[in-house]
Amino acid sequence: MANWRRQIAEVRNSAIHTGREVTSAEVNAAGVAAGALSTFMAQRILANWRKYPKPMSALLGPSSVEQHVSTQARDEVLWEMQRCNAFAREFHRCCDDWLARRATT
Repeated sequence: MANWRRQIAEVRNSAIHTGREVTSAEVNAAGVAAGALSTFMAQRILANWRKYPKPMSALLGPSSVEQHVSTQARDEVLWEMQRCNAFAREFHRCCDDWLARRATT
């Protein structure tokens, strides 16, 4: 989180509020920080998949499971993800509907 704040949020705020140009080094660092934050979030969600199966299903895909879950637990996690898939589809439909309504107002 500290890297996200320092390499993304603070750089973005500085560029937006002062009008300065972002350097290519800052852009590259932001990409690395965003990737690290995504990995961290996926690992935390998957570490608690039994407690939060619906958020796992809505926010992550099978590739995250393949990358971050042990081979022993993988089939069980993927099964639970599939079981909650209807919830994930409904969640994304609601988000899309909300964004569409927001865009027309």
